[in-house]
Amino acid sequence: MIQGSFKNQSAGMQLMLLFMWVLFGIILFTGLSLVLVPVFFPVTFGDMFGMLQSGQLDIENSALLFMQGLTSVGTFLIPALLVAYLVSLHRFSFLGLNAFPKHAWVVVPALLVLTLSGSVISDSLYRLAKSIPWPDVLSELEIAIKSAEVASNEVIGSFLQMNTILDFFAVFFVMAILPGLGEELLFRGAMQPLMIRFTKSPHLGVLITSALFALVHLQFYTFLPILVLGIVLGYLRLWSQSIWPSVIVHIINNGSIVIGAYFFNMPLQDTGVSEPWDVTMAALGLLVFVISLAVLYKIFNVKE
Repeated sequence: MIQGSFKNQSAGMQLMLLFMWVLFGIILFTGLSLVLVPVFFPVTFGDMFGMLQSGQLDIENSALLFMQGLTSVGTFLIPALLVAYLVSLHRFSFLGLNAFPKHAWVVVPALLVLTLSGSVISDSLYRLAKSIPWPDVLSELEIAIKSAEVASNEVIGSFLQMNTILDFFAVFFVMAILPGLGEELLFRGAMQPLMIRFTKSPHLGVLITSALFALVHLQFYTFLPILVLGIVLGYLRLWSQSIWPSVIVHIINNGSIVIGAYFFNMPLQDTGVSEPWDVTMAALGLLVFVISLAVLYKIFNVKE
């Protein structure tokens, strides 16, 4: 394949190319991870086949972490880099990798404050989703969604069982650094610019990309918080013309969970059930979030 061979294609065709490579990456790297697990971990191919038939991967956390990391690379990182190579003669500039925004000494702390204060907003949106009553006719769907969420939390909770500092670094790499870099390169680096060209609207492009970002996570109750996070990440990318601010926010957002679990023994909790909602804290968090976002907007010198 020649660099830039698809650069003259329409935005719609380039988006189709991106989606095709994502689908191919999911299939290829999921299969590859299933083949490699018996090579590096104490499980046989027969065991893997039996677990696939039952739909339950009953293997040690390190093997699951390996599978998660490998599929993450194949689903997000490689398709983004490959499509950028095919649709642009300046792939690093296209992805926003070529430069970090000016005034890093202000930008990085502002991004940290933005992320931590934004967690209060995410908490409030999650509580809102959990508080909405389901009609009786959808009771079976509600049970299925809640069961899926419990299963997902159990997997994440198992990853957060870290006994050594090496476990911490491995989990931090797979749960924070890989998603922070890979998902941002795919969604904000490759997909968002193409979606903006396709829709001919920066705002619509950010919104659609964020919605797809939230859908990919396959979590009903956290859809709205992830959508809002995606919108914030999208505008950081749009304003700064760099992928690095959104990568930093994504890593901080995911990494804070890993850090909290290892250093402070903070369990993965069902927010909105275990503790009452603090209105004052929510209002303060929103205020700090808006101020930090305004500071970043000013630093990036956005032209309307």
